[in-house]
Amino acid sequence: MIDHVPKFSYRGRTIEAWCEAAGVSAWGPGRVSNAFWEVEVNGDSRYYGFLSEPDDDLESVTKRLCAWVDAHLDLTTGTGSAD
Repeated sequence: MIDHVPKFSYRGRTIEAWCEAAGVSAWGPGRVSNAFWEVEVNGDSRYYGFLSEPDDDLESVTKRLCAWVDAHLDLTTGTGSAD
């Protein structure tokens, strides 16, 4: 499983993503199944993207990122922080 997708251009946007662990555990590390992809658009807006998969590779995540952008054009057209 990869944990970073380097910057690439798609539909006029610069996309980069990191796999983040969001798991909470009372004992030991969070479960891998709780990991998710955080998507950065145009270098300044970050969004919760989608859950990670154990077999994520660069090609599969890049395809999922493109589909995510297509499904969220309303979020990815402007600039500014999503916070």
